Formats: sequence, C-alpha cells, structure tokens
Amino acid sequence: MLPKKNRLNLTGTYTKLKQQARRVSAPFVSLLVARQPNPEVSESTFGIIVPKKMDKRSTRRQRTKRLISEAIRTLLPRISKGYAVIVFPRTILWKEEITSVTPQVEDVLKKAGLISEL
Repeated sequence: MLPKKNRLNLTGTYTKLKQQARRVSAPFVSLLVARQPNPEVSESTFGIIVPKKMDKRSTRRQRTKRLISEAIRTLLPRISKGYAVIVFPRTILWKEEITSVTPQVEDVLKKAGLISEL
C-alpha cells in the first residue's frame, strides 16, 4: 500500500486533473499526469482506477490495484516530486507477479518523465 502522503484523493479530483493533465499510454496501462501547485514542496501522489467494466469480480480488481500500488511504492525514491498521477490499467493483472509488473510500471513512468534514466 502506498504511504498516505503519496495517495491521491480521487473524490472531485478526477475532473479537475483531466482538464490540465497529459495522457501517457503503454500497452498495459495509461496515465494522466499533471503538475501540482507547489511541485518542489509536495510529494507525487497516485490514484489507481480499475472500472467494473474490466472485471465484475472485486477481488481481481483489487489485486490489480495492489500490484500497481506495490510497484509504485518500490519506485517512490526515484520518482520526481510534485506530480499528481492517475493510473488506468488496461488489463486485469490478477495472474501476474510483482516481478513482472514493476518493470512495466517503471517503463511507463520513464515515458511520462517521472523517472530519469540513469
């Protein structure tokens, strides 16, 4: 689970973010990325949305959220500060392992410019 300071409160935030954010897509996930008002002070925050349209079973949707959340948590020290990010998985990842999800999340965050390549 992400630390509380890195969680995005999605209530009412989605529509505001959608207007100012840019979309970054990859084969398994899509991101909406926007700068926060005080980028140098605030931590980057993340919200994960998995709609019922993808799978009616809540256990599979929650597993997908947990896998993506854990991948982001392991990458937090390398992620730039001051961004608000909404993550939209394109597939249900309930059969995947964290070792296969983390590199995919890292690639899409690099593509979005949130992780600098070393």
